[in-house]
Amino acid sequence: MRASFVLAIIGCIFGFFAGIAAALLGAVGVAFGASGASSLYAYASITIVGSIVGVAGGAIGKKLGGVLMLVGGVMAVVGTSLFGLLPFILFVIGGIIALRERPAVSLQPPSQYSEVPTSQPQVASRFCSSCGASLKERATFCSSCGTKV
Repeated sequence: MRASFVLAIIGCIFGFFAGIAAALLGAVGVAFGASGASSLYAYASITIVGSIVGVAGGAIGKKLGGVLMLVGGVMAVVGTSLFGLLPFILFVIGGIIALRERPAVSLQPPSQYSEVPTSQPQVASRFCSSCGASLKERATFCSSCGTKV
């Protein structure tokens, strides 16, 4: 399993928890009549969507996945600031790892150098030097003219 994907999964889990914590704080704020508490729902949803984007990027990998993880990390930290700091750090590290990934190198020789097995063994045909008749594989005399081979 790639390190960027593992970091994306962990970042997603913490991002979901940060989003849920922000939504719960918003609900408590609304219950007590705090001003601006209802906007925490929007910020919580930004963090949750950022977590989904980040884990999707971790699953994709390569350059596009790295960019998605960076975007998910920014969304998590913008959505819930300190609650989204840990997902942000995990997504950024995973995104950088994904962006720096190089294609795997094969240690197998190219197919043009490998030996291809033949379906039948190659057997050289033998012919009698006197009459030109075909000789059997282990014949010592020609079956047509009787000449010693």
